[in-house]
Amino acid sequence: MAGTNAGTGKPLFLKCAKCKKKRDHYYNALTGRLVRTGKVRGEPKSYGSHMRMLGEHYQYECLDCGHIGWSKHIDILHKPLKAGNNP
Repeated sequence: MAGTNAGTGKPLFLKCAKCKKKRDHYYNALTGRLVRTGKVRGEPKSYGSHMRMLGEHYQYECLDCGHIGWSKHIDILHKPLKAGNNP
């Protein structure tokens, strides 16, 4: 399956968790239309490190389905902040 990093359990691309589960949103999940909300929470405990994972969780909002979730994937830092959250 494309984008799953050959079965390591660490995805290559950041996608909305809700869109990944729906077949009709599969294309939208690949485009990664996500914005950061600006909220950050720490990782309670290290469960092993990986080059594509951060040590803290960042909250995101999907522009396709409206889902709000948390991710520690490194690509979350490349997503823009939601309008109104910029300093």
